[in-house]
Amino acid sequence: MKKKNKKYKSNKIIIFLSIVFAAILITAAVIAYFIFAQNTENPSPDKLQNDSQPSLSETTSLQITSPETTLKETIVSETDSSEVTEVSLYTSYKPYKAIESETGKDTSLTTVFGTAYSQYGGELKLNEDKTFSLYVGISNSDDSEGTFTLEDDKIKATFNSGDEKEFTITEEAEETVIIVPIGLYNVYFRP
Repeated sequence: MKKKNKKYKSNKIIIFLSIVFAAILITAAVIAYFIFAQNTENPSPDKLQNDSQPSLSETTSLQITSPETTLKETIVSETDSSEVTEVSLYTSYKPYKAIESETGKDTSLTTVFGTAYSQYGGELKLNEDKTFSLYVGISNSDDSEGTFTLEDDKIKATFNSGDEKEFTITEEAEETVIIVPIGLYNVYFRP
């Protein structure tokens, strides 16, 4: 009887340890999944620099510096300068098309930025404190952040690297669109 009772207790311990081990494995798998999902949606600058993808000189990486706001800026509409519209500029914008500067030819973002765009995407974020971050695919952190000023329908952007660019604010289908010159292309961003 004692031998049977020891065997029964031994089996209970094995079952209990198996359940605990399975729970630990499932928890680790769920945590790994969420970490992987977060890194593929918005990779860290360290991951971008360690990645084996080629660096594109005109692209930049994202670092969010402040939360989104709903403050309004008054912008003169490009189509009718007598009409003043209010749009919320302090938000995130995603790239949706690229147009070749010289020919006006519509080109896919994957063609322009390669697999880096497919893997990392892109974003332009304008912050209330007049700072911005911009990336499309892989980039260098000095070329991804800076400050900006608004002048009519233009955003005068100064990157931390010292480079300056002028972004154009326009509207398409009653939606604010920001056009950013990157290399030989104008990349269109919308909220």
